[in-house]
Amino acid sequence: MKKSSLFVGVGAAHLPGPRGVIELLRTMGYTLRPIYMTDRDAAQKEEVDKMKMPVNFTTQTADDGFFSVAMPGPLFKLSGENQKLDRRQYSDMANGAFYMVTRIKTHAVFLGQNEKDVLSKVDSILYENIPGKILSKKTITKNGYTGFDISNRTRRGNLQRYHIFITPFEVLFFKISGKENYVDGVEAEQFFSSITFKEESNAPVNYQPAHGEFSVKFPQQPTVYLNTTNADMNDRWEYESVDKSTGDAFIILKKTAYNFRFLDEDNFELGLMEESFRNPDRFEKQLSREQKNFKGYPALDVKEKLKDGSTVYARYIIKGPHYYVIAAKSKNKKADFSAYFNSFNFIPFVYKAATAYVDTFMHFTVNTPVAPEINNEIRSLTENASASMSNGNNASGYFSYWLKAKNGLFKSDATGEMIGISIQEYPKYFYARDSAKFLSDEMKTYYENPGMVLYKSDTLNLAGHVKGFRFTLRDTGSSRTVNRLLMFKDNFSYSVVTLGDTLSAPSSFISSFFSSITPELKKPGRSIYENRLDDFFTDLFSKDSATQKRAQQSITNIYFGEQAVPQIAAAIERLNLTDKDYFDSKVKLIAELGYIKDTTNPVVVGLLKKIYERTADTGVFQNEVFKALARHKTKSAFALFKELILLEPPVFSDSYEYSSMFRNLGDSLLLARDLFPELLQLSTLSDYKENVLNLLVTLVDSNLVKAPDYESYFAKIYFDAKVELKKLQIKDEKILEKELLKTDEENKRSYTNYSRNNKSDLDDYSVLLLPFYDKRKNVQLFFERLLQSREPGVRMTAAVLMLRNNIPVADSIITKLAAEDQYRSKLYTKLEKAKRLDKFPATYKNQPEIARSFLIADKNYNKVDSVVYIKKQPVAYLDKKGVVYFFKYRVNKDDDWKIGISGLQPADEKYIFTDDKLTSMTDKKIKKDEPLDEQLQNQLKRILFSFHPSARNFYGYNNTSGYRAVSTYED
Repeated sequence: MKKSSLFVGVGAAHLPGPRGVIELLRTMGYTLRPIYMTDRDAAQKEEVDKMKMPVNFTTQTADDGFFSVAMPGPLFKLSGENQKLDRRQYSDMANGAFYMVTRIKTHAVFLGQNEKDVLSKVDSILYENIPGKILSKKTITKNGYTGFDISNRTRRGNLQRYHIFITPFEVLFFKISGKENYVDGVEAEQFFSSITFKEESNAPVNYQPAHGEFSVKFPQQPTVYLNTTNADMNDRWEYESVDKSTGDAFIILKKTAYNFRFLDEDNFELGLMEESFRNPDRFEKQLSREQKNFKGYPALDVKEKLKDGSTVYARYIIKGPHYYVIAAKSKNKKADFSAYFNSFNFIPFVYKAATAYVDTFMHFTVNTPVAPEINNEIRSLTENASASMSNGNNASGYFSYWLKAKNGLFKSDATGEMIGISIQEYPKYFYARDSAKFLSDEMKTYYENPGMVLYKSDTLNLAGHVKGFRFTLRDTGSSRTVNRLLMFKDNFSYSVVTLGDTLSAPSSFISSFFSSITPELKKPGRSIYENRLDDFFTDLFSKDSATQKRAQQSITNIYFGEQAVPQIAAAIERLNLTDKDYFDSKVKLIAELGYIKDTTNPVVVGLLKKIYERTADTGVFQNEVFKALARHKTKSAFALFKELILLEPPVFSDSYEYSSMFRNLGDSLLLARDLFPELLQLSTLSDYKENVLNLLVTLVDSNLVKAPDYESYFAKIYFDAKVELKKLQIKDEKILEKELLKTDEENKRSYTNYSRNNKSDLDDYSVLLLPFYDKRKNVQLFFERLLQSREPGVRMTAAVLMLRNNIPVADSIITKLAAEDQYRSKLYTKLEKAKRLDKFPATYKNQPEIARSFLIADKNYNKVDSVVYIKKQPVAYLDKKGVVYFFKYRVNKDDDWKIGISGLQPADEKYIFTDDKLTSMTDKKIKKDEPLDEQLQNQLKRILFSFHPSARNFYGYNNTSGYRAVSTYED
């Protein structure tokens, strides 16, 4: 507004009042005056509507230089959530008109379609996609490209006009629209007559992009297109060329994908690229496939036969974060493209000279040829608003202990190279206890993900007390690397990251950035190695409410350590009932005592006892003492816990607090065993019964508590077990009743049962009663009834428990369980864990039977009509190899057959795996008009892809050309 004229439309509701736009502009120094509209009649309005403002045309050229056109202003790219096309528009607001250019990539030559084919397809969809009524349509030609000149009138009566042109690689739409008959004017004629296309030479060319990267020999100058409309939001460079003498098509696709959390194996990524490029609607058969290295880089060469009889030759290459598809297509089966593929070479990226970039908001300087375009005013407003929210200026008044990190991105649209930077200010009360360990631990956080390993590292000691590391991470089977720079200055950390590879040197952009970035802080910050606990306790009792509240809300985030116990004790003593947040502060401080391991001078347990005795009238503090003792995990803490809980068990407001407390007790079973048998007294209380028994079951199952240790409670346990057994008998009777009725169950649709075979109280009681099996006849009778249950899951649990404890079980019981498809694999798994596979029947001890059972158990149907074996094949996933079994199944007799997959099993049939991660009732119907093996492989791929973070969403993305998008995704 200060530099040029501007037209802005504002809704009337935003204009009046002291905070309206009018007064805000006046406050900023602008002079405003009203424009009064005199009364106008319909004739005057019509005259105004017919008025046409003169416009000046200038030539606008496409980014890639392929076309130029004259129009009243520049083309602006349209964007939006649903905008998947490359659309550029200029709006002539004065005349109520707009000019638009839309480009749709067709890859027609590579897909075996000539310009006539595409023209015919475009013609066939015109009447459905041109709004209103088409008034005229005629064929036109421009620079050798054929198309249509179309005029139409919309339902509102406005005239529109299109010029549509077909090229070997795309369709271009030039459109003008305006009020009423505006398009009949000279403006439209000037617009359409000015359209020109760049004429490409037919001579062979040694091509390389303006930004470097690679060189290759094409049969003619390629069309170059940066596709920014991909569903995965990753841009893709597309280079296409055609040999007009043979009709052979050539294409290079390049996409760059960044993910710093994981690195998938090169072989898998190449396979993912292959699957992404391979269009199942057009590709018929793979003729050859060879994994190789291309000039040191992982590559895959594939030859495919298409359904139209032509052949595609493709080479897939991975170079760090960059993925390349180099392909050629010909109808000549003997075509030789070796010269084309061999001409492809990687060359360095070309960047302009690096210049100094100063970021005053994130406080760093760097020499870089690539810098983001940032509106610092908007950025500052946004970041300051976010910081204000973190500092308690929000609805809840909550202060964020960890301030939001500031993030920046330096990306070259041309090369795809990208550097991320994140700056974190450490919280006010944070301090590092050991400088060397702190720096090492900070670095380790970046390679804690499975498979990620430290490849190399260098220590940094820069001017201004800046310390840090430059290090590289790798993953097994990947040539790519995650390159990081971690620097620490005062109470700030600077993290810089990019992707690279082990084979090539970094570009000038990457190397200059990493070597020159320097923290620049206007004011010296505090040292993170200084203990800040004194400041915290001072702030906790500050008279400034905001300071006090920030400290109070920070309690659960602070590391106190053993030396802080006296300060915590003094703070608890100092807190007064009249203090704001008194209860919350005291509870949090008591809770922190449970995390402190005072090995040098153990006083925490004694302090917790004093707090318990002093707060005898306040249950909330006593409850927190119990939870702190359970969390402390020392012999003295568990002893005091036992003493106090038997004296007066705490009462909590919800079941989660009970289970949380007992979960902490269960984390140290060697200490927990000393709580029994006395703790069983609490089993008479409904709030405690389940948690006490669960802990006892774990101890008995772990052989830490023996039968004599809780024999005095046998009668109570046995009584409760009989109640559960009675419930089971009632359930068995209902099952028997259904079996006797024999209503037409075959025709009833099966359903998924989510309740059967879940761990039950009866299972727990079985564990507790089994140690008394030899001594008490009633226990033997109890297990006999379990073994006679009509619930297979109950019989199986009891049988395995008995066998694990060397108590004989009739072979007929095990055989009957093994004979049931739904339970065979579960039985085998349980017996394997119990080291009693000697009892598993030999008849069912083979891969096909176990694989079949795993499949049927996948969905836990009550009944499956049929499962039929198809075949097996070798497969590998992650670091495992073996075979999978393919089946077809139907749940009901009248259902269609569906694909079932079961695995993994060893390659040697003599052995059996209980790894069922590749097992799936896919619910995918078998199609009679498609090759069965192709359907099987497709479903197996879906399962295998799900194990790779880069491919978990792979089948969810498709672009307009039919080639699925190659990308990586966050884990």
